[in-house]
Amino acid sequence: MVHRLLPYCRLFLLAVVVGGCGRAAAPIATATAVTTASPVLRTPAAPTMTTSPSESVRPVLGGTWVSPKVGAKVGIQKLTLSARPTVSPADVHLTKVVFKLTWGSTSARPGCTATRAAGDGTWGCTVDLAKLAVPPGDFTIGFDVFDDAGNIGSSPAGTRVATYAVPPPKPTNISFVVSQSIGTDSITNVVRITWTEPEGIATGFRLIGVTACPNESAASNHQPCLVEHTPLSANLLHTIATAGGSARSMVWTETEAFGEADGDIRGSGFFATVLEAYNRFGGSTLAIVESSEVCWTCTY
Repeated sequence: MVHRLLPYCRLFLLAVVVGGCGRAAAPIATATAVTTASPVLRTPAAPTMTTSPSESVRPVLGGTWVSPKVGAKVGIQKLTLSARPTVSPADVHLTKVVFKLTWGSTSARPGCTATRAAGDGTWGCTVDLAKLAVPPGDFTIGFDVFDDAGNIGSSPAGTRVATYAVPPPKPTNISFVVSQSIGTDSITNVVRITWTEPEGIATGFRLIGVTACPNESAASNHQPCLVEHTPLSANLLHTIATAGGSARSMVWTETEAFGEADGDIRGSGFFATVLEAYNRFGGSTLAIVESSEVCWTCTY
């Protein structure tokens, strides 16, 4: 009995060592090695930059003055303005240069526009200062440069100040009315004179009497003593009355004694009267108000 059990016990002992007698051995876990590779660092590529048309570089439109000179005194109605524009890049196509003027409290007004370059590269045009109603005195000039894409170089050379040094224009639309008051030995004449003149140009007006008959001759008998474009020497002129620059009428009172008329106007001693507008730059052309007639055969 004992001898039969020995092989069994050996088997039993073996089974205990292995995992127990009479039951299956527990599975033996084995570790699987996992190898993790080190990350590879890469430098990112530089982004590709593209420029849309709306983000393109704007051209630089500049320029320098040619005329007028700084502090120029302008004694004529029409003034030539000119500039020499510059562009960057060089292939920019310019379309015009607009010159603008400012005076007093006015905002800038277009004066004239140059649409092409002269042979020397200057762009110029002529502005009519009288048509633009620029008053005598200081005014400011600037210019803007334009290209075909609508870009504008605004006042690239700054502004210049010039002086419109002209006297006022001749008064026009002159008329007069005479009211008489007859006394015992004289007549009092009240002469009311009216005229038109552009605003803001004249600083005053003078009514002037002419003390002789400049046109007196046999050939001009019964014609006016004074006609347009007749030269008048200063010694023939006498100031009768004055008015301010904003005035457009004037009253002159004259007294004529009976029997004093000697071919002059109502015995005033004047053969003609003229009206002058003036400012600090001089006087206007004289405008005839009234004139007596030449009486070549008359004796006084």
